Amino acid sequence: MNEIKTSNGIVKIISKDFSEPTNFLNIDVAKKNLLDLKDVMDDTGVKFGLIYGTLLGAYRENNFIKHDYDTDLFVLEEAKQDLLDS
Repeated sequence: MNEIKTSNGIVKIISKDFSEPTNFLNIDVAKKNLLDLKDVMDDTGVKFGLIYGTLLGAYRENNFIKHDYDTDLFVLEEAKQDLLDS
């Protein structure tokens, strides 16, 4: 089990293999989760963005890609500690 040290203490990380998806996204749930995450990130001041398939879907389809199975996000390295401390 991996651990990350933050100013709030140790956070334990449990790995999960996402290489073979078991099912596709529920687009309504994914949208709600992304908007909820945006609210949290806005409150903490941590900037994030969409990447990979999630960005492609937003640009090309104005939505998630129907056959996608995850949400791809990034946080800049300089905001990493702020995110971990949130």
